[in-house]
Amino acid sequence: PLSLSLSGYREFCGALIQRRLSNKYTELRLLFERFDISGQGVITLADLRHILTDKRKGQLGESELQRIFAEIDRNKDGCIDLDEFVDLMLSNDPVAYNAAA
Repeated sequence: PLSLSLSGYREFCGALIQRRLSNKYTELRLLFERFDISGQGVITLADLRHILTDKRKGQLGESELQRIFAEIDRNKDGCIDLDEFVDLMLSNDPVAYNAAA
């Protein structure tokens, strides 16, 4: 019957989406761990400073760095945790991400 094949298709699609999300989360967690230079389980301002100044060859001012950090640190606890990092990386619109903070 058609309903069984449609149900099976939906189940298959759901499983495929779950797997893709799980893989993406794993990739982001590994990237987060690379950025956690201090090894504290969070990205600190010093970690972010190292990451961004290294990649931008020191062209980032301290006030701009602090502004970026404050925008990513949505719960304002002074560090970027994995959830904040994942939310940022999955956000398609940085303006919307900042507005939701």
